[in-house]
Amino acid sequence: MELMAGKQPTPAPCHCYGSDRDRENTPETSSYQEEKRQNSMSMKVIFEQGETSAREGKSVYIRPEFHQRIARIVQVIGEDKISLYNYLDNVLKAHFEQYQEEITQSFEQKYKPIF
Repeated sequence: MELMAGKQPTPAPCHCYGSDRDRENTPETSSYQEEKRQNSMSMKVIFEQGETSAREGKSVYIRPEFHQRIARIVQVIGEDKISLYNYLDNVLKAHFEQYQEEITQSFEQKYKPIF
């Protein structure tokens, strides 16, 4: 027992991501930082004013609790500078860009032409 001899125990290395100091000592630092940078860029894109307006779109029904949550996000994070329409349009655009390959593969696997 090192404590009895007056020595402090050596803490085990932390493999969690609780602080920036912990992240600096991990082999995944560059990939973590890249992911964080991309997420930051994605958030900026999501809260940009769009080129189209709700007038040019279609009506879609969503759950009331989602509507309340989205309205709050737009109000607080978006600082009331974008509409719900623009926020949802940007989220869907980012989703389609991120998952385009998977969506296309799944569609092609399930779509069977008649002839």
